[in-house]
Amino acid sequence: MGAEAAQQALHAAGLSAREVDCIIFATLSPDVDMPASACLLQHRLGIGGMPAFDVRNQCSGFIYSLRSRTSSSRPAPTITSSWSVRRSTPLVST
Repeated sequence: MGAEAAQQALHAAGLSAREVDCIIFATLSPDVDMPASACLLQHRLGIGGMPAFDVRNQCSGFIYSLRSRTSSSRPAPTITSSWSVRRSTPLVST
């Protein structure tokens, strides 16, 4: 489900998976404990060479994920809905 949502968000933003340079995956209940769901998503999107990590903070995981992203040195994407991203500068995560 995450790979399909990521592909839809990338398509809506007019981006390819190769333009992603970080994956932050917020989940309450991953399918497996290891590897991280972010790494599994990275593999399903056919990309690599960038950080990929999970945030497992129950209901607040989405907020922690956004905060993790906005704390980095690059500008964060603008979230327009739960499944779409508008590109403000290079997209880092979806």
